Amino acid sequence: MSIKAMKEELSSLGGSAEGCVERADIVARLLEARGLAESSEAVWPEGGVAGSATDGPAPPGSPPGSPSGAPDTVQGGFMHIPVAGQCMPVPGEGPIHEGEGIRVAVEGCSHGELDAIYASVLETQRRNGITIDLLLICGDFQACRNEQDLNCMAVPQKYRTMASFYKYYSGECVAPMLTIFVGGNHEASNHLWELFHGGWVAPNIYYLGHTGVVEVAGLRIAGLSGIFKSGDYRQGHWEQPPYDNSSMRSAYHVREYDVAKLMQLSGHVDIFLSHDWPRGVHRHGNERRLLQHKRFLEQEVQSNSLGNPHTGDVCMCVCMRACMYH
Repeated sequence: MSIKAMKEELSSLGGSAEGCVERADIVARLLEARGLAESSEAVWPEGGVAGSATDGPAPPGSPPGSPSGAPDTVQGGFMHIPVAGQCMPVPGEGPIHEGEGIRVAVEGCSHGELDAIYASVLETQRRNGITIDLLLICGDFQACRNEQDLNCMAVPQKYRTMASFYKYYSGECVAPMLTIFVGGNHEASNHLWELFHGGWVAPNIYYLGHTGVVEVAGLRIAGLSGIFKSGDYRQGHWEQPPYDNSSMRSAYHVREYDVAKLMQLSGHVDIFLSHDWPRGVHRHGNERRLLQHKRFLEQEVQSNSLGNPHTGDVCMCVCMRACMYH
């Protein structure tokens, strides 16, 4: 069976529970056809970028504009992405026309510190005389609205602080530019479970869901939340409040169902955003420098067990311009 035929068969199964076994089998055959069985070495698309990114729909109403700024003050940096054709307006801008583009700031883990992140992005704009249209955050967003959310976040007690997200949820503050994020492994599990398929967590701040695909200004962006744990990968999403210490953590573990949904995407994806590193990513960067700073990763690097073994499959089966992660 050709790759195209397998994709068509996979798509025809829809989301029914009865199709789960067939779907898993087709995904396995599709990966085998692409030479991406778990035992093989991953090959990354040209132009893959380390970092993070997402694109999302503009929120209802007119979002506030954003001032201008400086790339070296944003932890994850920023990208200028050319856009072909006329597209929907970007917050604070008119319509983008052919030959123009949007500037995307990229942040790794935010840990709820939105005040500090937005201040850095605005300073970047001011210093460089530019406008950053979109901020992408690669997980550990920590969207805690209240004490109840805080108690559903799997972190040591000393790190359970409200930070600043609650201000944006309550309306005390408003995000100065469209912000899109995926979940990581330090999240308020109860809050993000309410938005399993994605949605607005606050004005101008959009969560991509456990998996999601959105488009902003002509950029198509897909995302995968959570981290990989082999023992939970083939389970369903059975967790629900009230959580115990175990389910609070397994709630953010990536499932085969999440990956299978992304594998059904047709057409291109401009940016893929995840919290987990794709398996084998260390071979496509400065591995020596990585291990100098993070010696505890050496064993996983040597055994090729570092990262999510299935994220690379998604990157290869869907045509992507850039892959980004925290």
